[in-house]
Amino acid sequence: MIAVLAHPRDAIGAALVERWREHDARLLTSADLSSPGWRVNDRHPQGSTAVVGGAPVPVEEIAAVLVRTSAIGAAELESVVPEDRAYCAAEMTAFLIWWLSGLSVPVINRPTALSLAGPGWRPATWHLVAQQVGLRSAAPVWCAERERTLYLADDDGGPRASNTSTTEVVDVVGGRAVGFVDEVLGRQAVALAGAADAQGLAVAFDVGVDPPGFLWAEPWVDVADPAVADALLESLLSRTSPAAGTS
Repeated sequence: MIAVLAHPRDAIGAALVERWREHDARLLTSADLSSPGWRVNDRHPQGSTAVVGGAPVPVEEIAAVLVRTSAIGAAELESVVPEDRAYCAAEMTAFLIWWLSGLSVPVINRPTALSLAGPGWRPATWHLVAQQVGLRSAAPVWCAERERTLYLADDDGGPRASNTSTTEVVDVVGGRAVGFVDEVLGRQAVALAGAADAQGLAVAFDVGVDPPGFLWAEPWVDVADPAVADALLESLLSRTSPAAGTS
């Protein structure tokens, strides 16, 4: 079984689960975290039980996890009294960071202290790391941390936020650029993903300047693209993908 951790309204995530149905893919949402059936044993993780798609599942049956959310949000927890939602969301996020970090199966991307979906860096850090691995930064826009909302209707299936006619996005999955991309940009995107220890990373470049400059990076690769979805599936089902303690 493949668990896809996502926001309850993530339509693209739900479509991906449907695409992977022959591999028993299921959505794991905040609703599952507040459902009875969880039994977690830190001394014997593989003997634990999780709730995925509304049903208890032995952890040993989970072959891989794709993470499509950076944190559980208070607004998701409509069944919780309003004054407790922020606390519950924070506790759920902390639990998932611990739980996903301990799973001995491929997780894309394995969580960090900053995000359920990998590095969770601010723009300044992305630009610094990009320069360290040889990318040329485009003129940075100093603003609050950029985070696309994956589940809003006007974003489902459409172009990535902040894209312009001179923006080219390279999706990196499992250490390789997916699709027909410029060789140099592909190599640079893979280098940045490696530095970020991210198995899935979307890297944007401004190709309106010469040479192209790095704009931003995020863990939300374009799963609506069949080539990206297939690359993710291949990486998730590969037993050589990073597991606990090796990411």
